[in-house]
Amino acid sequence: MKLFNVVVLGRFLSENSVEMALKAYAEFYFSITNKYQKRTQLTLIDKRFNQSLNEVLVSQLKIGSSTKYLSLNVQNEVEKTYKNGSLLLLPRIINSSSIIKEAFLYGLPVIGFANSRHDNLLDSTSGLGITYQNELTAVQELANILRLLNYDPDALKMLSKGAARKFERDLSWGERKREAG
Repeated sequence: MKLFNVVVLGRFLSENSVEMALKAYAEFYFSITNKYQKRTQLTLIDKRFNQSLNEVLVSQLKIGSSTKYLSLNVQNEVEKTYKNGSLLLLPRIINSSSIIKEAFLYGLPVIGFANSRHDNLLDSTSGLGITYQNELTAVQELANILRLLNYDPDALKMLSKGAARKFERDLSWGERKREAG
């Protein structure tokens, strides 16, 4: 089985967002069997000075054994993580269109809150969005999506292909040049 690698961006985006993502991952992680836990990883990308803050929450949630920390400053490792990641868990998708575009560049589907500002970017072919009601419900719904995609690799593969296609078709400069030319 392939590694199910959930990529989360850290506190440089939103403290609340990373906390919700970590809680959703923990709920997901402890709901799956040991067999699946062994092939599941959370990769937390953040600025180095935030790592100790993240480590406290990771420790409280008891997900340290499946968590990998990656400094935002090590760009080649971030790129490798995007290439090998399963999905980007980005609960709050506010003012993050460049992050979504970068994820799509690597065929990384985005999971987060539905937000009309990004409806043109995030759709059912390239990711999944949930409607925010409250934090507890949001954490549960995000965990459910992680479970679904973990147990259905074909659905995950379809979203990955959709994210890459969306980048190529709608977001890459090469496509815009062809259209203009």
